[in-house]
Amino acid sequence: MFDPRKAIKSSTQEAVEIVDIVNGVVVLKDGSAAIVLETNAINFDLLSEKEQEAMTFAYGQLLNSLSFPLQIVVRSKRKDVSAYLTLLKDEEGKCKNPQLVEQIRRYRSFIETTVTKTNVLEKKFYLALPYTDPGTSARQFMPIGRKKISFDTKKLAEKSATILNPRRDHLTRLLARLSLQA
Repeated sequence: MFDPRKAIKSSTQEAVEIVDIVNGVVVLKDGSAAIVLETNAINFDLLSEKEQEAMTFAYGQLLNSLSFPLQIVVRSKRKDVSAYLTLLKDEEGKCKNPQLVEQIRRYRSFIETTVTKTNVLEKKFYLALPYTDPGTSARQFMPIGRKKISFDTKKLAEKSATILNPRRDHLTRLLARLSLQA
């Protein structure tokens, strides 16, 4: 028989690997750290052929200049445009000009059709710069169950920041060559 007093009590905190974020440095349970940058995107297909070649060359230079590990994460999520459609409908009702009302109605209909026929995705781009202290074994820090973290998160963040901040700055400059903001 089920005894609620003996039920497993856990929280999402135990599943999340992040211990703390100190001055922009993400400190992880295993004793490692990282800096995460979010960047914008460029629609490569809209560039001219010469611009595409220049972009490809600059991207190759970026990759070849890296002397440290880098993780690139692309997060795609289906875009919810219902609030935008509601806004258009409200504007359509407020408008006095019949020609403008018709234009808004057509545009709203176009958006609804586009969204139902194709997946409209919102994409986010992240660059993660990891750091693991070479003098320590990451496994020794791994907490078991609710055991406390056995290292000073602030010291680890400071130590890793001295390594990661110049890398972040280098990467930011290289991304600016690609017209990307980090």
